[in-house]
Amino acid sequence: MQIQDALGSIIPEELRRAVDETFVDIQKHYARREWKTAGIDSGHFTEAVRRILDHLLFGAYRPIGKSLQSFNEKLLAKYASASGDEGLRLLIPRQLWALYALRNKRSIGHLGIEPARELDATILLYGAKWVLGELIRLTTDLQPAQAEAVLDRVISQQIIAVWREGDVVRVLNPRANA
Repeated sequence: MQIQDALGSIIPEELRRAVDETFVDIQKHYARREWKTAGIDSGHFTEAVRRILDHLLFGAYRPIGKSLQSFNEKLLAKYASASGDEGLRLLIPRQLWALYALRNKRSIGHLGIEPARELDATILLYGAKWVLGELIRLTTDLQPAQAEAVLDRVISQQIIAVWREGDVVRVLNPRANA
């Protein structure tokens, strides 16, 4: 089952697909140790989830391809004052804010002093995992056991394909191409 199938039908299909695709992109680039690219993907993920929040909390969202308003404290306050589940109003927006800030401050979305590192990409990946899990928990049409299985897969999926320590390199995924 794909991630987009676990997100509820209350979310428009194009947004479910966008979240699924951008999350997979984060994982793929993280596995390839492409920290900057994984960070760019997390920005795309953040944009898709912001549209979902706008749809669920306010009944409308800017179409994909149209610029979103600036992500700032005023927007966080707008989310917080909406009616709806605390996860949608407070927790997810604050996690997205953290992902967005890191993306902007680590030479990922903009030029900066600090280069993107594995640690940065790791928090971006696991922050996206948490957001995705919370969205599934709050919106899924699946039976509880099915939803739990999807959440377990998202959380526990091992994406690291290559392990390096000094001069030793091991391919952890035997199906990986050279």
